[in-house]
This record gives sequence, structure tokens and C-alpha cells, in this order.
Amino acid sequence: SSDVCSSDLVYTPTGGTRVREYGADSDSLTFGATTVASIDTTANTLTLGSTDLANGDQVVYEFTAATTGTPGSAIGNLAGTGNTIYYVVQKSGNTIKLSTSLGGSAITLSGGGALSGTHLLLRPHNLANGAKVYYASQAGASIGGLATDVSYTVEVSNKGRLKLKNPDSTVADITGSTPLSGTDESYLRTDIGLVPNKTYYAVPDSNQLLRLATSAANAVASRSEEHTYELQSH
Repeated sequence: SSDVCSSDLVYTPTGGTRVREYGADSDSLTFGATTVASIDTTANTLTLGSTDLANGDQVVYEFTAATTGTPGSAIGNLAGTGNTIYYVVQKSGNTIKLSTSLGGSAITLSGGGALSGTHLLLRPHNLANGAKVYYASQAGASIGGLATDVSYTVEVSNKGRLKLKNPDSTVADITGSTPLSGTDESYLRTDIGLVPNKTYYAVPDSNQLLRLATSAANAVASRSEEHTYELQSH
């Protein structure tokens, strides 16, 4: 029979999808947002605000109409729903072009004049609708309204923006108004069935598998599959 390991284990995941911005008004999270300040339809360029985008980076374009004054419209030949992946090409300073393929030809833009509404380039989050994640604040300020011991469900708004749902299916109420800085590290980490920073009790077996029990008592009764998790040993 298997013996219970003499030491317990704490599950401490690292990495994940880094959250760069949050919106308390919309309860949404984004993962790198850059404002489009202007366009040049002759050169097919976008001039951005401050940005760390580089050639080859993937982005989606999200347009939101203004609620007062001139509502504006999406830049011609770009999908403003945030669901089409574009690639940054021919970057020069804060000016870029976009392509539908990595290193491909620049998209011919149309429109012109002053941009009204909100025009954003968002980094894709690559998370699926319905995925289970945990929130973690690794350093600096955390995002108000999010707990580190709750398994949230992803509700995808588009490929660059999402919301989190609580276990009772309500949308997590995000609070705060101070933007995240470069030293504020918040992440979404995949829920693999283990609670971050929780103590588990290890039980090895004869097949090079490691079983994790939720309590010492369950470790002793490790033959009960109900109380253990299987992890492949490497």
C-alpha cells in the first residue's frame, strides 16, 4: 500500500496572463491597451499614444462610439469589434501599420479627419469563454473587487477584453480608479482544480503518480478517489 509523505505541499502557481488595465465602470479587464490618436490614409499608418508595441505583435482593434457630440466610426478596413487579429508591421516611433498576417502587407486604411469615439489596440488575452481562472496579485497594487481564493469563470467580451464571473454567475464587481502601473503585477491563472496557496497532502503510488489530498485524514484514506487529485510525476 502507499504511504503518506511526511511533508505537506503548498500549491503556488506562477506566471499566467498579465492584466494591464481594468475598468470599474464596465467591470472589464484588458491586457495591454494603446490609444490610436490619428490615422494617415495616404501612408496607411496609425499614430499611437505611448506604446510598447513592436513589429510582429498581435493586436485587435476596438472602436467605441462617443456618447456625446460626434459618435465617430471605426477606421475603414479595420474590424472595430475587437475580434480580428492584426499584426504590427513597419513600426517607426509611435507610428505603425497593421497587417492580417505576420510580416505581411499593410492594410489599406480609409476614413480620415479627426477621430471621434474611442479607438484602441488591445493585446489578445487568448482565454476561452467559460474558462476557469484564479486572480493573483504578484506585486504592487491589486485590483479592487477580485479575491485570490475564488475560481472565476471567464466571460469573453472580445479577443482583447473580458469580464470575470463569480461562482454564483454574477459578474465580479471591479472597483478602483487608479490605473495599474508597470510595477503592479496582476495575473489570471488557469484553474487546474487546485486552490492557490492551499496546503495539500501528498500520497505517492506505485505508478509514478502523485496524489494530493485536501487533508491529512483524506491522505490516510487515500484509496478514496473522491478526496485526491492525480498529478503526473516528472
